[in-house]
Amino acid sequence: MTFYNHPADLTVTIYSLEDKDTPIYEVTPEWDGTLDMPLNVGNYLIKPYSTQHYYQEIGLQIMQDKTTTIKYNEYNRVVEKIN
Repeated sequence: MTFYNHPADLTVTIYSLEDKDTPIYEVTPEWDGTLDMPLNVGNYLIKPYSTQHYYQEIGLQIMQDKTTTIKYNEYNRVVEKIN
């Protein structure tokens, strides 16, 4: 996952779609706006949060033997999702 704009308070919360009340991970991107997470096969909801900016939520499916890439543009919208 890559964020073009990423304020210092950006937090990314990852939920399983089967349980959207309990987060699996709550992490912050690296200094360069990148974030790598090992996820099992399944369906997930990604919720980036910042007090300064709005970020688009995204649902995604992790498939076996595939790498999923998500890129947010300068307007904090998902511009690329590759499975």
